[in-house]
Amino acid sequence: LFKHTPLQESFTINNVALVDGRPHTMGLRELLDVWISHRRTVVRRRSEFRRKKAQERLHLVDGLLLALLDIDEVIQVIRSSEDADSAKTKLIKVFDLDEIQAQYILDLRLRRLTKMSRIELEAERDDLLKKIEELNQILSSEAKLDNVVIADMDSAVKQWDTPRRTILLDENEDGSFTPVASSINKNSEDIAIKAVQSANKITS
Repeated sequence: LFKHTPLQESFTINNVALVDGRPHTMGLRELLDVWISHRRTVVRRRSEFRRKKAQERLHLVDGLLLALLDIDEVIQVIRSSEDADSAKTKLIKVFDLDEIQAQYILDLRLRRLTKMSRIELEAERDDLLKKIEELNQILSSEAKLDNVVIADMDSAVKQWDTPRRTILLDENEDGSFTPVASSINKNSEDIAIKAVQSANKITS
């Protein structure tokens, strides 16, 4: 029955995929290696992007903390300046800020600037430093990077996991069948029993 009927079908697969822009025919192990390499690249680039954003935000927070050392003078400088360029130049000179920090302060409304909490900014700075250090460790260690890849895979499995819909059967020496334990779950126990009964009935 397996040989002469559609009860069992076999087919070939031509696994051709682009690797570095070139088509390659690969086996399952090679496909997995390429996919893992791709995931490492994704995690590395994502970590670099997040580190860059954290560093940029840290730079702005440092500027705000400098300004809060004498917020009254900051407000006075802004209000007494003829225009934005003049105010920016004075802020850079008086508070030892760079152009990016000074421009960020000028872009804030004075009301928001005066309500900023030094404690909250210091807490944010500490969190950013911790985050940057964690990202530096990921980017400097292949083992830590692989741990992130594995964690991402585990998360995807939990999010998208679905019960197996087919049952794998092992053929015994007497021609009967038994289900492969790893292919059975709570939702497929009844299916497994029926599959074995049907297969054994056909071969008997």
